[in-house]
Amino acid sequence: MTRKRASFSDRTPSSCRYRVCRQDDGVPKIFEIYAAFGIKEFWLYDTQVLRMFELSETGEYLLIEKSIALPVLIDKVLTEFLNRSQSEDQFEVLLDFEKWLQENK
Repeated sequence: MTRKRASFSDRTPSSCRYRVCRQDDGVPKIFEIYAAFGIKEFWLYDTQVLRMFELSETGEYLLIEKSIALPVLIDKVLTEFLNRSQSEDQFEVLLDFEKWLQENK
């Protein structure tokens, strides 16, 4: 599993949970808030790329490729399905995702 320290300087605003963060939303602040609450893992999606982060023992978030909570979920695969859902029928994408989950459990 590849881990990389999350850097605020080279990051662009991303989607937070189920809403899109704007430039003034303070994405780095989200890291601080989640760390203060001890959130072990969270994901950011910027309508192009999904990124997963894990809270390290030092209190910093590390960029990860695979979910710790749901190990079958991989950032690149989720990005593919999320991006497809923007241009394809969402129900069809959901069916494909369910099929993928069945094949990869």
